[in-house]
Amino acid sequence: MKFFHRFLIIFSFLIFSGPFNGWSQIPPTALIRVQITFGASIDETIVYLHPLATDTFDQDTYDVPKLYSTVDGVPNVMTWLNRNGPWVKLATNGFQSPMTPGCLKVPLGTRATADGNYTLTITEFFGFDSMNIFVSLIDNRPGDTIPFQTLGQEYNFAALNGDSTRGRFILYFCQDYPVGVSALPANNSKPCSTDFWKSAFYPVSEAEKNNRVEVFDLFGKALFQTTANKFSEWSKQRNFTEMPVILKVTSEKEVCYKKFVLHQD
Repeated sequence: MKFFHRFLIIFSFLIFSGPFNGWSQIPPTALIRVQITFGASIDETIVYLHPLATDTFDQDTYDVPKLYSTVDGVPNVMTWLNRNGPWVKLATNGFQSPMTPGCLKVPLGTRATADGNYTLTITEFFGFDSMNIFVSLIDNRPGDTIPFQTLGQEYNFAALNGDSTRGRFILYFCQDYPVGVSALPANNSKPCSTDFWKSAFYPVSEAEKNNRVEVFDLFGKALFQTTANKFSEWSKQRNFTEMPVILKVTSEKEVCYKKFVLHQD
């Protein structure tokens, strides 16, 4: 019964998922596929960016409605959309590309059909890194916020039979900085140009040497700050483990930010 139900889900997904038919001509620019697992049963949902999609409900084109499974032990995962209308649950949710500056907030819903432990897994992920978009998962029940942008990454949670969530989980897609970074960006900030952010490591002029360099983790927590001259000397020591950070470089004229991975040579 579970196998037959799974077949129906996949079959209807392929038949009615309009955006996939057009991807051979214009593929999505970024995509995340999230799978939910309970025992041997699975379900999945997709959020993606596409140049022809909109941030509203693209019925019969770039958004695919979600039908609940009611079979015991078969989990459900979906996203929710509310753009000047009723809430709609979706199996596939397309948004405009390029993304509107700031953060895109996408409620991620789950529905349990048995008591137990469930797992969310990223089974496909591409395009967001190249656009400097940070993807985060928020679980409001324990209050956890985690970077959620690595293929194969898992998140485990417990649920009771009948639990249906719309507000517990949220996927955030944030341009240039992660969700929760209250200090970034300032109104006059912008992504760093190649020459500008390199001045943090290789300051040349006296003005560049006095530029302020601040280092934040991916949640926006300040790790330390110094001048470019001192930061350059510190970075040359390579006495740190691999660590993704956000560099904030401040000069007399501008402020900019860049995601960077500090690592040993």
